[in-house]
Amino acid sequence: MMGGDEPSLILSQKRLVWRVPILLTTPKRSLLGVVGHLDVDARTGQLLIPSGFTEQIQRRAQTVISGSPL
Repeated sequence: MMGGDEPSLILSQKRLVWRVPILLTTPKRSLLGVVGHLDVDARTGQLLIPSGFTEQIQRRAQTVISGSPL
């Protein structure tokens, strides 16, 4: 299960973006860790999703899960 946390307003590649941490959780253990972040253009609301984003998040989630005593 994944969800977002409190966003931060940052300057990234000469534009203001809201950077939202992506959290990996489980019903029994709650928060396992941060597996990435999603940037949202603060002016337009456009999601800034780089190529390979889904695969990268999935790899990080597998790494966090494998290091967690479930």
